[in-house]
Amino acid sequence: MLYFRDKLVGSQAHMRELNTQFTRVAIGMAWKLGNLHPGVVPDGTCPDQRHYIYGDGTVVKPPSDVRVVTDPVTGERIPLHSRATSATTARVVKTLTDTRADGKEQLRGLNMVGVYTWTDAGRLVLGTRVALGAEQWAALELIEEVYRFAKDGMHGVIWDRVITGWLVDYLMATMRLQTVGKPVANSRDDSSEIDDKIALKAAAHHTQLDTHTKVAIRYHVLADMVTASDRLPLGTSIYPKSNRRDFDLVHSEFRELDPIVHHTPEGECAHRLAVDDGGMFEIADHDELAHSVKVTYLPCMANTHHQRPDGLWTSKLEYLIPCPHGDLVYSYLWEPQPHRYQPGDAGARTPEDPVGWRLRPLCRADDIGEAYNNRLPLNTPAERKFTAFFSRRNDSESHNAWVKRSYPHKRAASYSAEAQELDFLLAGLVNNSRTWHIAFPIGT
Repeated sequence: MLYFRDKLVGSQAHMRELNTQFTRVAIGMAWKLGNLHPGVVPDGTCPDQRHYIYGDGTVVKPPSDVRVVTDPVTGERIPLHSRATSATTARVVKTLTDTRADGKEQLRGLNMVGVYTWTDAGRLVLGTRVALGAEQWAALELIEEVYRFAKDGMHGVIWDRVITGWLVDYLMATMRLQTVGKPVANSRDDSSEIDDKIALKAAAHHTQLDTHTKVAIRYHVLADMVTASDRLPLGTSIYPKSNRRDFDLVHSEFRELDPIVHHTPEGECAHRLAVDDGGMFEIADHDELAHSVKVTYLPCMANTHHQRPDGLWTSKLEYLIPCPHGDLVYSYLWEPQPHRYQPGDAGARTPEDPVGWRLRPLCRADDIGEAYNNRLPLNTPAERKFTAFFSRRNDSESHNAWVKRSYPHKRAASYSAEAQELDFLLAGLVNNSRTWHIAFPIGT
């Protein structure tokens, strides 16, 4: 068995064909289980998980931590963390992922990447790859491979921050694939302003601040920021976490758009708009501070696609702007660029349209829009549209954790990168067999 494995992984052509056949069969299984069927018109405002794939990467620890280093005194090559007496006999893992490319320098191993779809019977693994550099390249290769078989039965991709910028443009322009994810943003450390508010609220309630009480009071301070009449400034977003007893304070990217002006019996009426963290907001200047604030969240009410004569796709997003003189519809036409970059390409990779790729028909603000607009507490029970859909990505982490638990000591079972890739692919085969058995028990 080991001889067969070594012969298989020793041929790049055979491994490519194996990966292709795995994806081909997995897509057939998905069709049989009701997913990725062609001929369905996508709706970005209310996406259907049966037409989406989701993915993630996980760094698997190498089988050992043996390393060969140069003795600074003798200049001799010596093994560390090994019982071997020389560098030539030590078993050393020779290929590792450059985790610095994704800002994960603290991890050591190979980044195994998978894509999945969720069926009524459970998860189906659609393909796997190993990422030796940035995860985005392995992710893109997998998405393209799945689309090659699924075609228009595939409506989009759920991924966390790996699919961003030009990749969002490329997927929409060439394949009509909508990216559902969190736009690149950073969780913010509490600023001095927030610390001051925490101190004031603690004093108002005659509370001595310590580590635990600060966390509790911070929750109320952030909740007050959302329901306050002052509104949140552009570039600051607050979302309730899943436990609803804490908030995610986000430093979000924003872009102000040209104002929308319409004529009324009283004269011109102007509406200032901005895209912040993927959502559309009507904004206004703050009465006292030198920044603009988000007055009203505008959910996307329609999202349609059009294929141009050259085969490329465009996306139109429509928003209803409330106005005392009569509500009006605002449309934004996103014409993404089809350029596919390659690793090592020089020059800027910034999309030509800085708004289109950031603007999402389903975004994090959909979780809080009703509460924000009506100045209700953010933990008010409501439909978490974005979280309910995006959290499907968490299932890929569950699969990765299951695979790691099946390895000896949660480390890779093989030394070569090719053999580790095969191990990860075979774990997907086991998963798909289990899902198929749930859908079609023996004897049915």
